[in-house]
Amino acid sequence: MVTGEAKIVNHKFSEIYGWPYEELLDINTFFEKIYPDKAYKEEIKNRIISDIQSDDLEQMSWKGIIVTGKNGE
Repeated sequence: MVTGEAKIVNHKFSEIYGWPYEELLDINTFFEKIYPDKAYKEEIKNRIISDIQSDDLEQMSWKGIIVTGKNGE
């Protein structure tokens, strides 16, 4: 069952971008915080979800996606 709740958190992501694990416990919160620009967030969210649903590992390479750190950069 898909709930949107985070079961595993990449600790390196938290370390690099400054987002504590406790602030990214579900998919909606993750997208809200990591992609604060509404249009970009929707574009990236749709792309990532589509890529995951494809089950194609090559398609699940998200290099070049801009991520906003906890400090706003």
